[in-house]
Amino acid sequence: MNIVPFIPIVVGTALLLVGYRYFWLIVAGVGFLVGLNMGSLSAGGQITTSAIVLGLFLGVIGGFTAVFITAIALNIIAFFLGGILMVQLFTSLNWSAGSTLATFILGGVVGLLIAIIGKDYAKMLISAVTGAAIIITALPVDQATTSFLLLGLVLAGVVAQIIVKNRW
Repeated sequence: MNIVPFIPIVVGTALLLVGYRYFWLIVAGVGFLVGLNMGSLSAGGQITTSAIVLGLFLGVIGGFTAVFITAIALNIIAFFLGGILMVQLFTSLNWSAGSTLATFILGGVVGLLIAIIGKDYAKMLISAVTGAAIIITALPVDQATTSFLLLGLVLAGVVAQIIVKNRW
């Protein structure tokens, strides 16, 4: 049995359910995902051992960075995730803001503002969205199912993290 396809699902689930409490895990998970994607480009999108090693390396760097520079890391990750999500949203709706870069910057500013205004809830939302997106990309689902599954996972992740926050 090949466990490699389950790695993104495990990382995504961890981010989805405990990302608020362990913010460094959000940054490490995003670093892992970026490294995994970068490493798999040369293999035509296939996850290889070198892609996993690169993902782990970038994940560890991201995790240590988040521990020591949490506020800066939150703002940076919020900007990038806001930009990526805005570009994905505009692409899926066939909208255009003139250029992809303009859309990315607009989304980045929105993500940054959310992070500045409500740090705790920004951590919850960012970790839930990131975890859900990682899980979705690892699953073989069609476009129509993807939207509903993404929304359901994000809502479940935010609710789970609010419950955890109120119990601690």
